[in-house]
Amino acid sequence: ETTGYTGVPTHYAYYRQQTTELTNPNLHTVIVGVHLNEIDINNLSLAMPVLINLGDMGYSYYKVILLSYTNADKITSVTLQKISN
Repeated sequence: ETTGYTGVPTHYAYYRQQTTELTNPNLHTVIVGVHLNEIDINNLSLAMPVLINLGDMGYSYYKVILLSYTNADKITSVTLQKISN
């Protein structure tokens, strides 16, 4: 009989939460192209959510899950995941 997750190291619970989020059928991701430079990349905190103004639909918070930066002369591709309320 399974008694739950008692005794399982905490990092397993953390990854379980990430897996649950990424396999959620209601998951919303957005891929955007943005102009970033080295200072922007240096100051980027993955712990800080990104607030996006969606116009008439209001505002939503997203977290960065993938960033493809080459240099300041090229557009950076950023994949964001909507943070559920």
